Amino acid sequence: MTAKEIHRLTREIQVWVYSAFGIILTIWIYASNNDWEFAKIQKELNQIIKNHENIIQMHGFYVDDSTNHISFDLIFNYKEENPEKIVRKIKKEIKNKFPDYEYSVIIDNDISE
Repeated sequence: MTAKEIHRLTREIQVWVYSAFGIILTIWIYASNNDWEFAKIQKELNQIIKNHENIIQMHGFYVDDSTNHISFDLIFNYKEENPEKIVRKIKKEIKNKFPDYEYSVIIDNDISE
């Protein structure tokens, strides 16, 4: 399999396991995009994320151009009481700018402290 295929498969598995059992798995590799159009989307997303003070980091940004699906992970600090609400808001904001894509966001845990 290519890195792109592995990324897609493991993301699907992760989303399915989380939906079915509420368990977050970390089982994939991160594929990356080398397309200017996708870099533009990532830049816009970074600007949106900067408006939310309790987000520590975004990583794993990937555009699957064969399915028009964008996935990324967000790490929130522990001060954020409702990360799901923030994720919904971010998804709405980025969808308004790039409506041709579907978005999936994994809320990652900050285990650094």
